[in-house]
Amino acid sequence: MKQLTINIIYLFMALNLFACKPAKKGEQLKLDWQPGVNAPKHYPIETIFGSFSNGERGCGITTGICQYGGWGLGGKEMSSGHFVPNKLTLGWFSYAEDKFYKGEFDLPADTMQALFKQGFTGREGTHFRYNYLIVNAYPKGGVALWMDVGGSRIVEIAHFQGEEMEYNWKSMYPYTTDTRDELNEFVMQQAKGSLEYIAQHGITQEPFKTIFRQRYSYTIALDSVQHNKPLYIMAEFFNGEMDTMHGEELEHNFFKTKAVTKYISFQWVKDRVVYYGKVYFEPKEMFDLFAKMSAECPDEAYVMHLKPNYNTRKLTVTLSSSTQELEIQQTGKIGKSINQDDANM
Repeated sequence: MKQLTINIIYLFMALNLFACKPAKKGEQLKLDWQPGVNAPKHYPIETIFGSFSNGERGCGITTGICQYGGWGLGGKEMSSGHFVPNKLTLGWFSYAEDKFYKGEFDLPADTMQALFKQGFTGREGTHFRYNYLIVNAYPKGGVALWMDVGGSRIVEIAHFQGEEMEYNWKSMYPYTTDTRDELNEFVMQQAKGSLEYIAQHGITQEPFKTIFRQRYSYTIALDSVQHNKPLYIMAEFFNGEMDTMHGEELEHNFFKTKAVTKYISFQWVKDRVVYYGKVYFEPKEMFDLFAKMSAECPDEAYVMHLKPNYNTRKLTVTLSSSTQELEIQQTGKIGKSINQDDANM
């Protein structure tokens, strides 16, 4: 089994996990969020028009910029909203398909309002609000929406289906002398690897619409470490969600069901030393592993165990049910130590 090296850092850590504006505990939170729009890295888009609204107020989405930053990411914008939206309007051009799409989508406003109210409480007890609404457009008219607490927690809100529309392509490039085909080819070449990726995988809504969104009942835990000792576990998931768990949530995770894990970063304390590690997971192995566990243990919850070995400074990762334990092969980068001055904790 491949193993993840555990890296040691000293106790004194000034963790800056939550890059968003705090509100005083007990203070009524005022909504202040920014929209962001993006697309999977191999399927560039350009937004033609877009806004969030609630019938009385609106918040515009930036147009005229080619976007292919990556699945689940959002191009943060200067506009801001101070209301709970109930509608998303979007029109865009898909360079990979050479097609225009549009949609007017009803949002689950009650769910969004509950998340705005709930917010996120950091390890020091400071409360943070959801401050980004992230939109991604993917092939064949697909649209995804997430709410983001400044990089601490990202929650999938909904997926929508747009429809093709007729639009004057020349209005996007009124001064160009290139043809539509020439400009499309130029953009696709700028999105490095896209032509090769599409030649292999085609233009499809998968894995974004269904495969990435499969959910399972499992928790993530550090074995042999008391729940008050880990500082945090941060997990990113293939469906674009993310969670930073600490305190009670290390035992009772915020997401009761989760998509398949893409990346984990974590810190914990043992004998007055803070240990740190991170691991990226290989997609095919992880989806095969969860499918196997689901088929063989359909009515059980699982635990993804991070198991430290302090003698070898290695860490193994397994997915376990009450009846079996499956090994996960670590891939990707190894976490590096961050050295700080000695300090009491």
